[in-house]
Amino acid sequence: MSIRVTIKAKRAVFRREAVLRRVEQARERSFYRIGGLTRTIAANSMRRRKNVSDPGTAPTRRSGELKRLMAFDYDRRTESVVIGPIEFANSGVPNLMEYGGRRFVRSALLPRRGAPKKRPLPKEDLRRYTGSIRYRPRPSVRPALVKTRDRIPGSFAKAMARS
Repeated sequence: MSIRVTIKAKRAVFRREAVLRRVEQARERSFYRIGGLTRTIAANSMRRRKNVSDPGTAPTRRSGELKRLMAFDYDRRTESVVIGPIEFANSGVPNLMEYGGRRFVRSALLPRRGAPKKRPLPKEDLRRYTGSIRYRPRPSVRPALVKTRDRIPGSFAKAMARS
């Protein structure tokens, strides 16, 4: 008993526009996935505690405002993802938290010299201050991006496989 197999091949048509559209869709899906993952890691790195975080580590969140303002968006024009907290009230604080720097304040309540480290401080341990405040960097997005960097090629490969 023998089996005979016949294969008839149709002429393959390569549609360049369709392939490029699928690649673009996969790239966009991959960027959204990596942006969302990086935002989640950055937001979850902000621990809730009473004391101030050490410089170089993720910032402490007390009210959760900075965590809630964490966002990402894919920009089709530049084909890139922007990840980070949304600027609130033109304060520049999220940028100062990430990179550090100085900011002038008109009237801030700061701990008086010799005040205990325990938070929250009572009113008698606070003083009014006008001048420049130095922010030490407390990055959250850059370390999150380092954690997700290895997943970028795999995310694109998965997105291409689904297309």
